[in-house]
Amino acid sequence: MIMKLKYIFSSVLVSCAVIAATSCSDMLKHESKIALFEDEHKLDNPTDTVYSVLGIIKGLQKIADRTVILGEVRGDLLKITDHANKDLVELYNYDLQNLKANNRYNDPADYYAVINNCNYYLSRVDTTLVKDSKNVFTREYISVLGFRAWTYLQLAQTYGQVYYVDKPILSGDEAHKDKYL
Repeated sequence: MIMKLKYIFSSVLVSCAVIAATSCSDMLKHESKIALFEDEHKLDNPTDTVYSVLGIIKGLQKIADRTVILGEVRGDLLKITDHANKDLVELYNYDLQNLKANNRYNDPADYYAVINNCNYYLSRVDTTLVKDSKNVFTREYISVLGFRAWTYLQLAQTYGQVYYVDKPILSGDEAHKDKYL
C-alpha cells in the first residue's frame, strides 16, 4: 500500500514537472508576441479604448480631491482652525509659488500625468472606425478632450500658468521636468 502511494506521488510530481517545463519554453524566446511596443499599439479595439478611458478617469479621481481642497481652502467663507496641518496652512495663505516641495497638495505632476494619458489616447485612437453606420469612438474621443481641457483649467487656476502639451510624452528624452512643473 505504501509502495503504491509512493508510486502515485512520484508520478504526479513528474507529471507536474513536465507540464511546468514545457509551458515555460515560450517565455524564453525573445521573439515573443507578449511584448507590446508603443510604435505597434493602436487603439482600434473597443475594449482597449474603454480601458484607456477608465485609466484616465482613475487619474482624474486621484486629482479630484486635491482640486476641491485647493479651491475650498482659499475660499472666502472658509477659515482654518488651529488643528489644521501645516500643508493646509500653506494653502490657506495662498502662497502657491512658495509651497514646499513636500506639501501633499502640491503635485502638478499628477495633473500632467492625466494630460499625457489623454494625449496618448487622442493620438492613438482610430476615429475612422465605423460599425453599423455609427462612428464607434466619437463619444469617448469627445469625453477625453473634455477631461484634458478640465485638467488644464485646474492647473491654470491653481498655478497661474501651464505648459501646453498636445502630443504624448513616451520617453524620458522627450520629458523636461523643469518645463512641466
